Amino acid sequence: EHFRPSVSCQAGEHAWCETYLNQTFVVRAYPQQQFALCGIKITGRPYDTSGKLLVLLTPKSMDISALLLWCRKILALLPEDSREPPEQPQGGRPAPPRPSRKNMRGPWG
Repeated sequence: EHFRPSVSCQAGEHAWCETYLNQTFVVRAYPQQQFALCGIKITGRPYDTSGKLLVLLTPKSMDISALLLWCRKILALLPEDSREPPEQPQGGRPAPPRPSRKNMRGPWG
């Protein structure tokens, strides 16, 4: 996993990297890096694709069935997630707030 991943590829190619949640990416034109095309922030793990997220830049006229076929081919070429699953459950509900005078109701609490 990379803290500041950087990937570049030519038209018709694909590249991949591993990263953290809440990582922000800027998609730029290649080789002219001064043109930002869009930004992406990964806020959750996409479980439908085993944690893989594809970002494709395609012509507007591209057929959707050809696009889906291309996505399936790319997903098949990507390696499996090599990270070990967490030993303890992640997240969960936070603890309730401690009682204070603001939480009391009436003169008896």
